[in-house]
This record gives sequence, structure tokens and C-alpha cells, in this order.
Amino acid sequence: MNISIERAVETDVEDLVRIQIAAFHYDSVLYPQVELGGPPGYDSIEETLKKMQQHDFYKFVYQGKCVGGMVVWTMADRHYHLDLIFIAPDFQNRGIGTQAMQFLERTYPATR
Repeated sequence: MNISIERAVETDVEDLVRIQIAAFHYDSVLYPQVELGGPPGYDSIEETLKKMQQHDFYKFVYQGKCVGGMVVWTMADRHYHLDLIFIAPDFQNRGIGTQAMQFLERTYPATR
């Protein structure tokens, strides 16, 4: 399954929040010891918009549909932090995470 990885924009926020909620809640289905929830702000439109404005926020697109995303923080010179990566439950285990990591390696090649 090939996806495109694009910068997320404000009009994507509702889809991205919906997918974040589904992805992080699905963790409690896969791993019964994990409580329902997710990282701070995963279910907030306001927090997601803030991350879009302050960090590199990407969306994963398959056949014109948003199926996940990731957020990369610039910490310092050549130092980055992968804050979030999330994929809609119906699209997990199809190689999207691998493509995302390859994208990061190409996009941030000088990372220490």
C-alpha cells in the first residue's frame, strides 16, 4: 500500500483528531492492560491546531483519504523529536509506519 505524506493544514484538523482518537483508543483493544486514552491533547482540535502551527505536522493520504499522521518537533540544530505517529485502525499493519520512517530519514537526513 503506497501512501503520500503531505503537510497537514487547518482544514485537515477534524479528520486528524478523529483518527488520533480511533488509533489511540484502539490500543486498549489490542492491549487490554492499556487504559482508554492517549497522549495529552490527542482528542483536542485546539491542541492539534497548535501543533500544526508550532511543529512539522504531516498527514498520511491513501487514495485521497487521510489515514493517519505524525508530528515532528525541531529541538535544536539537527535534533528532532517524533512527538506523535498515528494510523487509523483499519489501515494499520499495511506498511504505512515503515513508509513514514523512510520519509523521516529522507526529509531530515542531517539528524543526529
